[in-house]
Amino acid sequence: MNRRALIFIASTVAAAASGGVALLVACGPTSFPDESLINTVRILATSSDQPFAPPGATVHAQVLAVDGRPDASGNEPMRVFWLPFLCVDPPNDAFYACFSAFLPKAASGNQYSAPDGGGGGAILGSISAWDGGPDAAVGPSLLGGGDGGALGGGMTMSLASIPAGVDVSAFLIQGPRVAFHLPADIITAHSRAKGAFQYGLAVVFNIACAGHVEVVPPDPNNPNPEQIPFGCFNAQHQAVSANDYVIGYSEVFAYTSLTNHNPVISSFTFRDAGLPLEGGVAAAAVFPHCTESNTSKCPDNYAITGVPDASWEPDPQNPGPDGGPQHEELWVDYYATMGSLGDEAILLFDPVLGRITKPPEQEDLQKVTKKQVGTLWAVAHDNRNGVSWITVPLRAQ
Repeated sequence: MNRRALIFIASTVAAAASGGVALLVACGPTSFPDESLINTVRILATSSDQPFAPPGATVHAQVLAVDGRPDASGNEPMRVFWLPFLCVDPPNDAFYACFSAFLPKAASGNQYSAPDGGGGGAILGSISAWDGGPDAAVGPSLLGGGDGGALGGGMTMSLASIPAGVDVSAFLIQGPRVAFHLPADIITAHSRAKGAFQYGLAVVFNIACAGHVEVVPPDPNNPNPEQIPFGCFNAQHQAVSANDYVIGYSEVFAYTSLTNHNPVISSFTFRDAGLPLEGGVAAAAVFPHCTESNTSKCPDNYAITGVPDASWEPDPQNPGPDGGPQHEELWVDYYATMGSLGDEAILLFDPVLGRITKPPEQEDLQKVTKKQVGTLWAVAHDNRNGVSWITVPLRAQ
């Protein structure tokens, strides 16, 4: 299951800023003139403390949502929301099947099901806010049921019964972090739990919105099963632009024996000098801004230089030629609110060759032609749902 946390977009009343085509599903932000330049509301990553978790585990998740709009200070601020339900084992593992309770019944009277014949709706559990403390527990959901058990669709139907034009933000979970329990039967109840590595699937949804959230009635004349029943609106109840809104989802896989850990980022180098890291935040990177006549001042040569070999874990689901497991693939994506980066993604570990001692051209932070402050993010991924990141303040003098 070489899966990554996914980001999707919706157009018209639910326009997102991490794609470019209506309901484009991708393995990361795509279709931008410069994907790495952050000048809109964006979700860059979602990370869980257990990318692979055992049944019954409590999982803590957090989202990296950023507001890079140049005019953000003069407009409605970005807020981060989570839909207040955990979607467990959706039919055919389709994220949009989690929204079946919001969709009208088909003409035949049957409730929506995934297109290849998987019937029934997903099991719904509850999630709650998490403050980041190491001993945080799962508290009561805003719509009830804090134990993570099945809720029979009542939570979703409560939202579905709210008419269009009503702010539902108070019914959602706000903040960058949530916690949730995986049901004990998440694997045994999964219709696709077959083969050597049986699994269950849990899906959570987050929204970065410069405004408020409203329920969007599905279009009964639209056959697209990926209609998103939520949108971001301003104070006048008008849908905001694609610069102001993104909705994303993240998956957690349940296995009885397989485990995975997020990559560890232990150091970061900027212009050949190490920047101290504390709590995922680096010391400020200070550099002279470029001029048209002296482009040599453009900062370059920065990279994650410390990802320990232990982060390159074996992948039993990916056997090699000798029958033994190969390892994970690890890479890093870079984003910044200023300048223009080079290649957005840099390979760190190859599944067979291991650490890339001489990666492709190092990232270049170019075209910073004035004094300004900004932020750079380095997001490390593995191909088994592991994600971690660091934040680097930038200051061009």
